[in-house]
Amino acid sequence: MMNAEKELEIALSQFGDYLQANGFALTADAKLWLREYVMKEEWKEQIFSQIKRKEKKTEDLVEGFRKLAAVASEIAFSEGRRTLTSQDVNKAVKKVFCRIWPFCK
Repeated sequence: MMNAEKELEIALSQFGDYLQANGFALTADAKLWLREYVMKEEWKEQIFSQIKRKEKKTEDLVEGFRKLAAVASEIAFSEGRRTLTSQDVNKAVKKVFCRIWPFCK
């Protein structure tokens, strides 16, 4: 199995790739917010634990970030923007990502 940190980096890059492929951009603060959020030790441990126990697959991680990007871009688009802010990403995390990965308390 690939290094867990590397897998998370790949999944994060899928978020940006999805946005770019669909004509959206991400502000620097939004990119930083997401990276800091998912790189918290508590969240990383939960992700890697679920993958290790085979409750989830690496593909689920990548797909989760794609879904997150889709919802965040829908939020920005509904407000007439093609650039996502940290607030858009935060709203998307609460709306979708929390159902996929245990990131919300």
